[in-house]
Amino acid sequence: MTTAGTRTSAATYTDVDVANVLACFDAEYDMIRSTTGLHQDDAWAGKLTHDIEQLALYGLIARLDVTLYNRFGVEVRAHVYTPSTSAGSWKAQRPGGCIWPRTLDGTLTVTVSYSPAYSALTRVQKQVLDRLLRLPWSPSSVDLSHRGLTAGASRTFASAGYGVERATWQ
Repeated sequence: MTTAGTRTSAATYTDVDVANVLACFDAEYDMIRSTTGLHQDDAWAGKLTHDIEQLALYGLIARLDVTLYNRFGVEVRAHVYTPSTSAGSWKAQRPGGCIWPRTLDGTLTVTVSYSPAYSALTRVQKQVLDRLLRLPWSPSSVDLSHRGLTAGASRTFASAGYGVERATWQ
C-alpha cells in the first residue's frame, strides 16, 4: 500500500473476488447475530464488514475470530476465518452452520489478527488506512486459542485465487 491509498498486486484474483468471499463472512456474521440474540446495530455491523473488506483487500488479515461468550465470560462458540491468496483449487461452499445458541446476556466479539504486511506499513500508510476504516480499532490481548472448545467442521469460501477457510470451535 502506498501513501496515496493505492495498491498493486500480481495476484490471480481481483477486488471483486475478495468482496465475493467476504460476502460469505457477512452472511455468516448476520446469521450468528440473529441466532444468538446479540443484534448489534445493523449500521455498526455494516461498518465492521466494510473494515474487514478493506483490511482483506490490502492483505492485512492473518485471521479473523468471531467468538461468543456467555454472561460469565466463558467461550461458548467461535469461528476462525483464515484468508488465503492461493485458493484457486478450493471448493467454494455456501455460508451456513451458524445456528449458535441464544445467549442474550452474552457477548459477541470480532478480533482481527494482522498479517506481517500490517507491521511492514509505515506510520503514514497506517494513517491512510485508518482514514479508510469506519470503526475505531485497538490492540487486544484476548486469548484466541479457544482452548475450552473443541474443533469442529470447517468450510471454505473461494473466488478465483482468493479464499477464506472457516474453522468452527464449539
